[in-house]
Amino acid sequence: MFSQWLKSGTLQSQLASVLCRQLVTRANTDVPRITTPHKLKVEFEKKEKKILRKRAIHAKTNMSNRKSTLVVSCKRTEFNHHKGQTYSDFNPRMLASHGWNNYKSLGDHFTIKAHSQNPALQAISERTQTFEEFNLNENLLQQLEKLNLEYPTEIQRRTLKSVLKGQNVICAAETGSGKTLAYLLPIMELLWRIRQYESDGDAPSNSPRAVIILPSLELANQVMEVACNFAECCGVNMKLLSGKGITNENIRYFGKEDIDVVISTPMTLLKFFNSGKLSGSRCQHIVLDEADTLLDDSFSDVIKSILTKLQITVASDETEDYSPVNCGTQLLLVSATMPRSLDSILENHIEIETFKRIKTDSLHRLMPHVPQTFLRLHHEQKAVEVLKIAKQSLANNTPTMIFCNKSDTCFWLHKLLKEHGVHNIVLNAQMDRKLRFDRFNHFQNEAANIFVCTDICSRGLDTLRVHQVVNFDLPQFVSDYIHRAGRVGRVGAENTGRVVSFVTQKWDIKLVWNIETAARKAAELENVNANIKRKISSIVRKKFRR
Repeated sequence: MFSQWLKSGTLQSQLASVLCRQLVTRANTDVPRITTPHKLKVEFEKKEKKILRKRAIHAKTNMSNRKSTLVVSCKRTEFNHHKGQTYSDFNPRMLASHGWNNYKSLGDHFTIKAHSQNPALQAISERTQTFEEFNLNENLLQQLEKLNLEYPTEIQRRTLKSVLKGQNVICAAETGSGKTLAYLLPIMELLWRIRQYESDGDAPSNSPRAVIILPSLELANQVMEVACNFAECCGVNMKLLSGKGITNENIRYFGKEDIDVVISTPMTLLKFFNSGKLSGSRCQHIVLDEADTLLDDSFSDVIKSILTKLQITVASDETEDYSPVNCGTQLLLVSATMPRSLDSILENHIEIETFKRIKTDSLHRLMPHVPQTFLRLHHEQKAVEVLKIAKQSLANNTPTMIFCNKSDTCFWLHKLLKEHGVHNIVLNAQMDRKLRFDRFNHFQNEAANIFVCTDICSRGLDTLRVHQVVNFDLPQFVSDYIHRAGRVGRVGAENTGRVVSFVTQKWDIKLVWNIETAARKAAELENVNANIKRKISSIVRKKFRR
């Protein structure tokens, strides 16, 4: 009987239930208890949130965006940005450079890739305008053909018509878009038309029809070279009043000449006017090239003095062909950034409402056809990195401009490269005027492939030969970055080139945030103001108020 009960399993189940009750009801249970420190728990929660945030960023980039063109390529791929990608609520944490204030970010980098063609170029089609449609004289058209210039750029197309009408014009377009020809060609055409009405010997000496003002000697030389390509075919006499040997003694013995166009820097031009060696009595065109710089507080007083010697008036009729008569001076402001504070500077000379404002859609935007790389480095790593880039440039025959913020840094870098066998040319504002003369031309003539300079070379220079720009020091202001980057990717260049920037200081990172945000939003850059002196004065005032 007992054996049958045992086989039935009833005893086993009863014994098991008794043992379980005893174990559960034991007073002193030896089961271990694991607890997590609060600090460690907080760290776990932070890491979990970070993981969830990364997953959220990935989730916002849908499959269609992944297949589209890559615009921002990052070392940390979770921050990549594709063309057409949108953000429902843009958060600074989505920037690859957001954490670059932390020393742990050293070695990080991202690149704004080329994702579109040069916006300055017209899309060639059957309806694309040619230079022939602007009623230019045959000699000028033949010279354009010799220079292989058939189609005007976007800014040239829009500016030519207004200048030929005699309107006062503010011409603002991205760097490298052909602004020099945009004002030179119509001025040459109008001066050629005047020549048809004048007899030889009628024009008074030292009384130019057009005055072109530029902020630096290098720019003045460059514009003179471009203008000389068209001067002879239009019968126009050119005169450069900036360069070696322009002193008060030279001005005193300046002879009488038949001058149609004067190209000069502000102070030199004012000296000629004040000495009576130049007359503005028949001047009909005055051009402020790089107007944002010339209307800066550093130059504005000199420009005002020059304008007081000239009579500026508005063309009376909105006719297709402006009849050139001596009725005052047409004012043209040309720049890669829109000039500020025009009212206060020009209020005594001309009404701002009379200006025809011509502004391209790409103004104050990043160039979509030029790749731009940003490297987060420690300041001690910059020398090693620039040496590596310079030696690669020499090996690949890549003409390179290296920008520094200060002349002292410029000289130091020049010597460093030279000591390591890298032949280079240096140019900055502290150099003697005689030493500066022709330095840039030596670089253009392939005397060296590495050009070390300051912002004196960042504006207006036609650097078609340059394939690479290196910002050894990142500029403090976004307007300077626009001009530096504009040394590559210019109309007529063999390739688009690239820009490399070293990011080392905390103030550098703020500028990088501005640039990266604009790239991701496909928007204009913020705080583009070229009045550097005014910005520096504002910073100093704020500092002393504290």
